[in-house]
Amino acid sequence: MSYTIDTNLAAHQLPDGFLSNTSDFLCVLFDRPKKVIMGQLRSGQEFDFSGSTEPCVVMNLTRGSLRPSTTIDEGAIERYVSAISEYLQNVLGVPKSRYYLHL
Repeated sequence: MSYTIDTNLAAHQLPDGFLSNTSDFLCVLFDRPKKVIMGQLRSGQEFDFSGSTEPCVVMNLTRGSLRPSTTIDEGAIERYVSAISEYLQNVLGVPKSRYYLHL
């Protein structure tokens, strides 16, 4: 499983251990071992998101993140999106309306 987080927050605005803690969170959420997770963080990006440059987050997860060779129903995807949005809002303080999650 791999994921990328792009944000216009500067590196110093992110909590210590953010990437590792996010990987830990995703391990639990997707019931996957940490040895198969790779994360990439790109902070300080320039964004025009919904006509605003306010803080935002774009997260892309590989389809393999959602259990290879299985069909994922829309309800499960909604639960994943909700859990990830809640996690990011709590950790980064950016409102959920400023996230774009691509699973």
